[in-house]
Amino acid sequence: MTLHSVTDPAASMRLLADLLREDVGQEYVTAAKRRREEGTHEQRRWVLGLLVTCVCVAMILALGVVQRDATEPAAIKARAALIVRAQQAQARVDQLEAQLTATRSTVSDLQSAIVADSAAGAEVSGRLNVLEMDAGYTAVVGPGLIVTIDDAAQMVASDPGDPGRVQDRDVQLVVNGLWQSGAEAVAINGRRLTATTAIRTAGMAILVDYKPILPPYQIEAIGNPALLASNYAATSSGRALDQLVESFGLSVDTTTSLLLHLPAAVGVAPISATVPSDSVRATLSAAASASASAGSSASSASSASSASSAFGSVLSTGGVL
Repeated sequence: MTLHSVTDPAASMRLLADLLREDVGQEYVTAAKRRREEGTHEQRRWVLGLLVTCVCVAMILALGVVQRDATEPAAIKARAALIVRAQQAQARVDQLEAQLTATRSTVSDLQSAIVADSAAGAEVSGRLNVLEMDAGYTAVVGPGLIVTIDDAAQMVASDPGDPGRVQDRDVQLVVNGLWQSGAEAVAINGRRLTATTAIRTAGMAILVDYKPILPPYQIEAIGNPALLASNYAATSSGRALDQLVESFGLSVDTTTSLLLHLPAAVGVAPISATVPSDSVRATLSAAASASASAGSSASSASSASSASSAFGSVLSTGGVL
């Protein structure tokens, strides 16, 4: 007898569909789980990298703060020490300048006493006075011109390169124009100028003979006021200064004065000097003694002539007494 299995085709199809459905669903579940695990690991790595970066940045900032706190007090102390040294040096310079002024006054009195009692002596004294005035050794008084120059109103004080700031070359421009116009003596903010005066810039300060001056810069020149004013306006320096006023707004004021007082220059040193020899000293002493004690005019004139000759020999060699 032959046996035949009886199967339901519909049931077989359902079973096959169930098998297929479970396999596909399980694959989806597995894939989703794998993606979640991979995403978690990647997220952890990203968070860990960000944390390490933040820690490194924090350490760098902390190190910078510590270094700044360590160096800033030292910088402040060094700056304070430099300020004290500069103030002490300036006080010493002021003291030496006062001594120099007093010594010049003494020397001038001695010179006048030596050559005061004769016509030839008066001539020598006059020559000395002219030379000293030209060299800036003595104070001078007379009429003249005043040129005041100041920074532009809109100038930025913290910017050393601001075109509205008065520069050393601007002051030099005015000074050269005044000398060219016939000035007999010039001073800037009370500092007498000589043939060896330097006008320079250090930082944001203008130096005259290495001493700082502050704006406004008042430049005084002794001479014929009207002639100085007209000559100065016609110079290239005057025209250039007018262009600076128009271009950058510098403040410039020009006035005349009937009486200016310009002090003697300080810190002036002769380029060369000659100390009188013993014979010249003896001649000067004899001339002074004879001038004081001689009873006759002939004797006085002879001794004064000797003194004049001695002074002339010293002056011709660039010496100072």
